[in-house]
Amino acid sequence: MRTLWQDIRYAARTLGKSQGFAAMVAGILAIGMGGSMMIFTIVSESYLRPFPVPEQEWLVDLDERPPQWGLKFAFVAYPDFHEWRRQNRTLDSMTASLGRGWNLAMADRAERIDGMRVTYNYFDVLHVQPALGRHLVEEDDRLGVARVTVLGAHLWRQLYGEDPGVIGRSLRPDGEPYTIVGVLPTSVVFPAKAYLLVSLAADPAARKQQEAAELKQSGFEVA
Repeated sequence: MRTLWQDIRYAARTLGKSQGFAAMVAGILAIGMGGSMMIFTIVSESYLRPFPVPEQEWLVDLDERPPQWGLKFAFVAYPDFHEWRRQNRTLDSMTASLGRGWNLAMADRAERIDGMRVTYNYFDVLHVQPALGRHLVEEDDRLGVARVTVLGAHLWRQLYGEDPGVIGRSLRPDGEPYTIVGVLPTSVVFPAKAYLLVSLAADPAARKQQEAAELKQSGFEVA
């Protein structure tokens, strides 16, 4: 212990004689510690911290593996997920989500808001109940219907000061009107930090019908 203290005193005297070198060493240490903290935070949020929902031990994450790309995991194409769900005989239910962001214009500024597009049963699968209003239902997850959204507690607090009368108000992410139908409880913060959740509206059959209608309007023959 005495030797260690002597080494520390010697290092301090050496650094004190060269302030420029000492500043450089302090800067390197600060950058290294900052990088380490950032990496730890990412790993903790993504892998170590439990998913903040009830009965998380019953959740299973499914991914596709594209060995031709040299990747262990890749995003699942929605038609594949739709087929998995159609043929599912093992899991109680299946849901899909897609992280994305929106530009949200406010009174004095515009802000980038993180969120997710999810299938209508997303909250049912995770056993998450809204603090206000309702969550998404099957009718919300179809093409052509009025857009609705569920707010995370953070965004509810930031934009509306936790006003309980927020249900039914309109929000315009990326300039598109969405009606607020629900607010998540403060205890629920998804790993993606999704503050705005909207329906995925990606049913393959509905999309095929929509594409056929658009082609027909353009003068193309649709088989």
